[in-house]
Amino acid sequence: MKTLILYTTLYGATKACAEELAGLLGEADLLAVSKKARPDLSAYDGVIVGSPVYMNALPKPMKQFLDAYEFDLLEKKLGIFLCCSNAKRFEKYLPYCFSFDLLEKAEVKECFGGILEEDKLRFWHRMITKAIRKQASAPPPEAVILHENIKKFAALWKGEPYFPPEPEPAPASPAEEAGGSSQTEEGGSSSPTGGEGA
Repeated sequence: MKTLILYTTLYGATKACAEELAGLLGEADLLAVSKKARPDLSAYDGVIVGSPVYMNALPKPMKQFLDAYEFDLLEKKLGIFLCCSNAKRFEKYLPYCFSFDLLEKAEVKECFGGILEEDKLRFWHRMITKAIRKQASAPPPEAVILHENIKKFAALWKGEPYFPPEPEPAPASPAEEAGGSSQTEEGGSSSPTGGEGA
């Protein structure tokens, strides 16, 4: 299946994610959305749209592109990814960024995380970011690229099963490291409230 990944980027994180996704898909073309970009979507079976989200909105070039090409996109297999530093808000961002029809059409939707490097932000972006942080009741989550989400997206796009990595085992307690056990001699839990379901 011939795939086009259309993306826009503010500071480079979305571009890096689009390139990583293209590498996992194998056969995918990349195109940065701009005022001059006029892609021929008829040459592709599927289109993936990727963008950062800022203040609950997509950058203007991507919004304008989606408005102009929505009918064409609805005729294709469609995927959507967002790059945002707060992945927990991904589902809330979607209806602000995409039309109902595009969200219904998209077969794969995922958050790829993000990178927030304040020293690289434009002046107004830096001021707004600082103001939001001052008003927040809790520190923001660490902004990182979610590489496992990119792998998941690629697998689902290709129609392959996705198996998340096994969680790392919990560190051993000091008693276990010393060769002891958290079980009583009778094999029951040493917890005063009992074992499972207590």
